[in-house]
Amino acid sequence: MADLFQHHSFRTELDFQTRTLQITWRPRAQWKVPYRLATVTQECEQILGWLSGHLEINALVWHNEQVLDLALSREEHQNLSAAEVDALYKRWYRIILALYALPQTMVFDLGRGVQDLAAEMACAADLRVAHHSCQISFGHLTKGQMPYGGISFLSTVVAPALCGPGIF
Repeated sequence: MADLFQHHSFRTELDFQTRTLQITWRPRAQWKVPYRLATVTQECEQILGWLSGHLEINALVWHNEQVLDLALSREEHQNLSAAEVDALYKRWYRIILALYALPQTMVFDLGRGVQDLAAEMACAADLRVAHHSCQISFGHLTKGQMPYGGISFLSTVVAPALCGPGIF
């Protein structure tokens, strides 16, 4: 299958037989441009816009073969004003809420682990699969950042008794 969109963050393929959009996260080393959360945000917004106009798609499957960490890099944070950082995180909040409300079934492969915004994004999925060594980290506060959106779904995804130290 050919890449449906030409994104830096992930590869997109459409399985016509099952009407499933397959999205595979690319390792950062394969990006043609430096990692920027703003780029990931824009690409996710484009996917959501496309999905909202294609209700014939039955499912959305996010594949992850690595530890996926979606966060604002130190360099990116230094080059943005406080208002720009706030606007970027508000866009993520809308992305996570939109993923949660998708009419398509969403499956998120946690792979070997997800951190920060990737962990929040996974909370919006209908189904999650993981490698046996997978670790999920909501480490926003240790980086001086606020959780946005997905953490509000956490209690519906994981029983509070199963949350270990360091998850927040």
